Amino acid sequence: PGYRGDIPLWRSTDVGRTWKKRFHLKRFAAGAPVTLNQAGDGTAFFATNKREFDRQVLCIYPLNPERTGLEQEIVVRHGPDEFGKSKAGWKIDHPTSAVLRLADGQWHSVLVYRVLDQAENYGAAPTPFAGLYVEEIFTKGKPIPSWSF
Repeated sequence: PGYRGDIPLWRSTDVGRTWKKRFHLKRFAAGAPVTLNQAGDGTAFFATNKREFDRQVLCIYPLNPERTGLEQEIVVRHGPDEFGKSKAGWKIDHPTSAVLRLADGQWHSVLVYRVLDQAENYGAAPTPFAGLYVEEIFTKGKPIPSWSF
């Protein structure tokens, strides 16, 4: 609270009765939504935009095994490099993820997010790149079902 773009991480080991701060990255993200997610093998990661690029570059940041910091960032989508110059700046944001069992019977980790030219928010026609994007997150570990019956 108090700083747009901060990423604080708290952890409870007693079902939420007490909490301990693991780390707090000040002014880390671009002020866009930040989500904490879990890949298919249980790897926890944040998804958000790089601060220095506003919302034009979307990255994921895996948590380290100790949950005390982040591993190296992974660029998911880089608007200026991939789509070229936009009218008012690319918005590649609002990421969220889930582990899903798809038609092949296997568990898959997917990340979804939007892409648009900021000018579209003010009435400009959509670019060919605008829309909902779905990416699969691949990890080295074996997929763990998020639920079972």
